[in-house]
Amino acid sequence: MGPLTAFLGRAFRLLFGARNGRRLVVLLFGMWMVVSWQRQFTRPDAHIDKTYRVWAATGLNKPWEAQFFFFLYHLGIYPLKTDAPILKDTRNEAERLLRAAPEKLKQDEWVTFRSGDRGRVYLFYFDKIVNGASAINPTLKPAHIFAWRLALCALWFAAWWSRRPWLGAALVIALGSNPFQLNVVYNDENVFGWSITAMVLVLAIHLPLMGTAPEGGHRRRLSVAYPWIAAFGTAILMATIRNVRSEPMVVMGGAVFVYLTLSRTSWVKRALLVIALVTTFSLTTRAYAYQIHRKFEQAQKVLVDLGQEPYTGPYRAYHEFWHALYCGLGDFDTKYGYEWNDLKVYRFVYPSLQRWHPELEINPNRAPQSFTYDKAKKYPVYYGEIDERYHDLVKAKVLGDIKNDPRWYADIIKQRIWRILTETTPVTIAYGDLDLQTKSPLFGLLAVPLLGFLAWTRRWFYARLLLFSAPLAAPALIIYSDRGMANYSCIHIFSAVIMTAVFATGLREWAARRRARA
Repeated sequence: MGPLTAFLGRAFRLLFGARNGRRLVVLLFGMWMVVSWQRQFTRPDAHIDKTYRVWAATGLNKPWEAQFFFFLYHLGIYPLKTDAPILKDTRNEAERLLRAAPEKLKQDEWVTFRSGDRGRVYLFYFDKIVNGASAINPTLKPAHIFAWRLALCALWFAAWWSRRPWLGAALVIALGSNPFQLNVVYNDENVFGWSITAMVLVLAIHLPLMGTAPEGGHRRRLSVAYPWIAAFGTAILMATIRNVRSEPMVVMGGAVFVYLTLSRTSWVKRALLVIALVTTFSLTTRAYAYQIHRKFEQAQKVLVDLGQEPYTGPYRAYHEFWHALYCGLGDFDTKYGYEWNDLKVYRFVYPSLQRWHPELEINPNRAPQSFTYDKAKKYPVYYGEIDERYHDLVKAKVLGDIKNDPRWYADIIKQRIWRILTETTPVTIAYGDLDLQTKSPLFGLLAVPLLGFLAWTRRWFYARLLLFSAPLAAPALIIYSDRGMANYSCIHIFSAVIMTAVFATGLREWAARRRARA
């Protein structure tokens, strides 16, 4: 009992000793404050600005997404839904529907399954298990709210552990008051909140790796294993989130940047950390895709055993890229006729498709075609599925125009950067009906000179912190910047927090020097 008693005594002193006890109280009080503060946004009369949203993408295929959860929850079958009325939220009812109305069963509706991001349906488990909701009509909001609050608490913990509680409090308040994030998490039944949620989670993991101790403080010593834990953990986390939404994957760029700038670390170890991140992410992604494929085959077998035709068409693991890139050039193009409109792409590819498939009645004015994969006409062929060369044509068109007219493309990129830096969400402190905010683009515009100032004054921690948030703007920079896509960017929020922190530090140093002279 001697060693065990000594260990427990040391743990008790570490947690509840005079100094550490106070720090523990600060940690727990901060966690309680974050949860209590965010809980107010779930009230029916909560004041949330609905102006800031994304309307460039569909995101969730409503209402069909939730309809696939019933059979998944009760029988473990996915993808499968029914057009027959569901009378009870029970396993027996699910089995009855298989026997009584097999002709009403479907493996896809619209492009809910075949378009990718199939992990969304598993988020309904949170609403069902935690809230006791119906599996017939569950909602995603509880899962999104839990993930968002967890991310904010994790960021507070990371800042507390790194002995930067004031910075952590400022980041949590500023990010937790972001009107765009509040709207897409608490109001919108969709998946657009995952980009910022993922960024905050990954930031919490990497904050202890980002630099020196705060002025006047002592740096916490990290375990030599922690960078590896961060790399593997981030890879698994982001591979999981990728099954819900692909856009958040850009935040891994912040993790890569942290590994490449680790102080007192050899370049070999830095490179190995990046390799560990990328490899683990790739393997985990493949594992998820394999499991989804197995579920799909099991659902196919269920339909075949019931004498029905399963879905036999293609299905992507994640959203297509080149189609979106083609449409996205329409945010500022005035020369080549690009437009954020699927029909523009369909009409461009139409002559080639008609030449390749003269036997088909192809309609370039709609996504679902009149011909289907099955005799019962449950699964229409969609325009992008008519021929696998579709995406090659789109890719060649986009790259060809960029190569032949680089100035045109550079001008689009320049205008996108300006939009990202100026058309920002308000920097806000939200509490109840009170919103202290500024809609000035100043914090976005100052982000670039601020980075130069931080590098010049060798404030590397703040420089890393500012750059860590930058990848969130990548979809707006690379794909499309209009219709709310620039709302993902948080660099102006980090800019505001960092400028405040630097000013406060400078003021404190000035006061200390003045007292010393006195």
